[in-house]
Amino acid sequence: MRTQINLQACSVWLIAITFVYLAVKDNDSGTTIIVNTEINSETNDKQYLPYKGYVNFAHCLYGGVRINLIFNVNNMASINQLVSEVAHSLKQPNNHVLRENLRVLILHTRNELIRQSYENHGYVDKGLTQRFRVSLIEVNDGDIDYPKEVTGVGKIKRSTTKVPTPIRLTNNLPFDRVSSVGWQYNREFPFIKETSARFRKYVPGLCGACYDYINGYLYIFPSNNQKFYLDNVIIEGAFEHPTEIMESNGEVDHWDVTFGDNEFLLSEDMIGKIKDIIYKRDLLSNVRETDEVPDGVKYNG
Repeated sequence: MRTQINLQACSVWLIAITFVYLAVKDNDSGTTIIVNTEINSETNDKQYLPYKGYVNFAHCLYGGVRINLIFNVNNMASINQLVSEVAHSLKQPNNHVLRENLRVLILHTRNELIRQSYENHGYVDKGLTQRFRVSLIEVNDGDIDYPKEVTGVGKIKRSTTKVPTPIRLTNNLPFDRVSSVGWQYNREFPFIKETSARFRKYVPGLCGACYDYINGYLYIFPSNNQKFYLDNVIIEGAFEHPTEIMESNGEVDHWDVTFGDNEFLLSEDMIGKIKDIIYKRDLLSNVRETDEVPDGVKYNG
């Protein structure tokens, strides 16, 4: 049995080394890593793409064993790397239940630290905020479907899909910024509750459009019953699941998101505090057992 396992491991690593050799090469100067190629339509020659600062994870599936081939280290660690560090320190690297629990604990602790940072300093670090574009559709006032014979109902704008959940901050604002797309004619919209939006015209400077965040959707209320012509807006803020924003912007690959190998939005100075909280608070209060059979258990047979 041990010989068979060793042979399988050797064959897996042989395939991995072959994959690395075919995927990564050095050019004549030895300074550029070739991670992809394109075919020139005119000369039918391969053109090597330049090195972009980081290389995504390559995945190799063979014999039920998955190998992560890391060609270069990203600016931030993936959530899988953080989970593995904690799981190995607990001497349970193969405990799937523990790893999934650690994944959730890292997310919870990250969001908790960001909220505490805002309480202490009054702002969220720019490196932890994300921005993405949201498409809008026109709906009836109150988002109610009226019969066709009912006319004269005002129109408002609503996001086509639910907006990812933002981190709860003490300022009671869901996002740092909601504005129009671009910079030259940019217009930022204030946050005003739906029940108070109709009174904003009496406040100087608030006569324009405003927004509210209801049931996970973004609602835009036009100014003084005027039509709101924008079909897209920009949302910026700190979100509970940063990978959702990265995937929405097309910044990460679907397979990286599936396996949790994408760069996780977490600054390096927060990693030590996250580990400390997980070790001293979460892991000590819950006893976790592995799925392995203890050595002391005897079987008749």
